Amino acid sequence: MTHAFLSAAVIPTRSCFRVTRVSQRRPSFITRRNRGLPVSATMSKISPADSHARKSEGWKHLDVRTEGEFASSRAPDSVNIPFMNRDAYGMTPNPGFLDAVAEKFSKDDKIIVSCASGMRSERACAALSNAGYSYLVDMDGGMSAYSNDPSLPKLS
Repeated sequence: MTHAFLSAAVIPTRSCFRVTRVSQRRPSFITRRNRGLPVSATMSKISPADSHARKSEGWKHLDVRTEGEFASSRAPDSVNIPFMNRDAYGMTPNPGFLDAVAEKFSKDDKIIVSCASGMRSERACAALSNAGYSYLVDMDGGMSAYSNDPSLPKLS
């Protein structure tokens, strides 16, 4: 399903105004990159340093990268549940993602969601929000930003 949004311009003529179509574009939440999956427009994003500080306040860390990415480096006390799986065709959605999250987290848990750069975690937050999880934040910049901060602890 594609959505078309039109913007219009009002052009004055001698006796009346004429409305013409100026452009047709997709809304920002439907792009080729996210393949039409919804992305929450009200997502709360926090920095990697803030995510580390929130863990002492009872927040839990959900890493939605693939198992291989998670094995290469990760934040302490993070739980890995891949949102997408890598296969011969590239990245495909993990059909058991929500069930696996339900086994590890309750809907009232405060969850910090991260991935490699921020795209998958945004989509994972949207899916979790639609499933009824209330306390979600997205780590801005993902684990690449976390890894570039020398003050944060890492497990390799």
